[in-house]
Order: sequence, then structure tokens, then C-alpha cells
Amino acid sequence: MSIGGVNLKVYEANQYDPLKSYLMCYPVNFKLTDKNNIYYNSINYELLYKQYNNFLDALIDENIKIKFININKSSAQVFTKDIGFVVNDIFFICNLKKEERKVETETLKRFILDNNIRYYEMQSNIEGGDVLYHGNVL
Repeated sequence: MSIGGVNLKVYEANQYDPLKSYLMCYPVNFKLTDKNNIYYNSINYELLYKQYNNFLDALIDENIKIKFININKSSAQVFTKDIGFVVNDIFFICNLKKEERKVETETLKRFILDNNIRYYEMQSNIEGGDVLYHGNVL
């Protein structure tokens, strides 16, 4: 277990209250690596960037503060929900199964340490997208 100091505040009591801030990564290296995926080698990058920028605009229109994390060594970099999640004031860093995605959690840990956020590194394999949180139920 690793617990760091506190400077930048993070807090989540559930996953349906209005967002105040959002940590994300711009998809400059996004690609599909699974050759069995029907969209392998057929991503419409113009549409991808347009939709991503529209999402950014929607967050800004709602006065949500955006922080970017630079995960430029991963092709799955847009799935930042997978690499971590927040419970109360602790940022949980996930232990991803796929070896090629481990660089993402290393980058997240550097961001967390640079911003003095309390954190816990998961030992079991889990992805933040598989976690739902409300009050005392996880």
C-alpha cells in the first residue's frame, strides 16, 4: 500500500453527481491493436478527433475543469477511466492485466505524485471502468 501527501484535491462520493473536474488524455496515438477487431486499420481519425473535441467543448460548456495527462506511449490512451478511480479522497491506481498498458499507470502515478494526491496502488488486476461507487458501496 502506498499513500502519498495531499495538495491537489480529488473527491468522489458517487458517480452521478455533477462533475467539477476531469482528467483526460488527448488521443494522439490511439489505434486498435487487436487484429480480430472489425475496425482494425479502419479508424476514421478525422471523426475521432471531431468527436473528442466536441466532448471537450461539452465539458467546457458545463464549466468542468479539464486536466490533461500525457500518456503518449500507449495506443489505448483514451481509456483513462481504466487506469484509476477515486473513492472519497483517495485515487486508486489500477493494476492492468495487459502489459502494454502498464505505461499508462506509471504516467498516472507520476501525475499523482507531482500533484501530491493521496493514492493507493492496487495489487489485484482491476480496471477503473469496472468499478461503480456510491456512498459506502463499491
